Amino acid sequence: MVNRIFTFALIVLTVSIFTSGGGASATEDSGVIGNVNLLLAPILKFEPVRVFTSGNPLVKRVALTFDDTPNPYYTEELLRILREHGVKATFFCMGNKSQLYPDLLIQVLRDGHDIGNHSYSHPKLDGLPRDDWEEEVLYTNRIIKRVLGYECRLFRPPHGRMTDEITEFVFSQGMTTCMWTVNTGDYLEPSVDTMVKKITSNIVPGGIVLMHDGTDVALDALPVVIDTLAGQGYEFVTMSELISGRIVF
Repeated sequence: MVNRIFTFALIVLTVSIFTSGGGASATEDSGVIGNVNLLLAPILKFEPVRVFTSGNPLVKRVALTFDDTPNPYYTEELLRILREHGVKATFFCMGNKSQLYPDLLIQVLRDGHDIGNHSYSHPKLDGLPRDDWEEEVLYTNRIIKRVLGYECRLFRPPHGRMTDEITEFVFSQGMTTCMWTVNTGDYLEPSVDTMVKKITSNIVPGGIVLMHDGTDVALDALPVVIDTLAGQGYEFVTMSELISGRIVF
């Protein structure tokens, strides 16, 4: 049943990308999809690790990350705020949303942010049969590659739910499983002050902040978080930059 759903979704993706009525336009012969030159799509250059939980604890760098991308309005607003502050972040994308809103995915890449895989439909992977969780990962990679020409090297499991078997499979695909050091809990819609205090009280050098694309409080809190952490001397980097700068023993 799940495989039939994925097959149908593939047809929907193909139609949405290659029809001119809406979504991203594509010209394979020219190597351009949605005005993104596939030959210029970044290749993330870092040595993958099985699970990455934090960066170099000796350097005041922090990665802002957003799960559940893309979403109409919210993604555009997050990108606007990041652009205004000159900050690069990492967006973990869901496959089904990427099919629906390929233009937003293209804008994330166009603005210079990292893009990661956050599964196709956001299930608890550790509760699925192997064939199903493999397809959740692989099909999302294919969607991202089809829309952007982007080889996805980053993966974040929905709900943080993983097993050793899933971790090893993700690693075998050349991807790093990316966790976090601060979960803002923005999906519970706390106040802006509560969310900012949670981040600033728990942030450490090499920290990874988990937020969500799709919450009002994340939009309201993000400028304050950026200004506060910058005032504390933190540099904002993408996940690939944080992984590249890790301490290797």
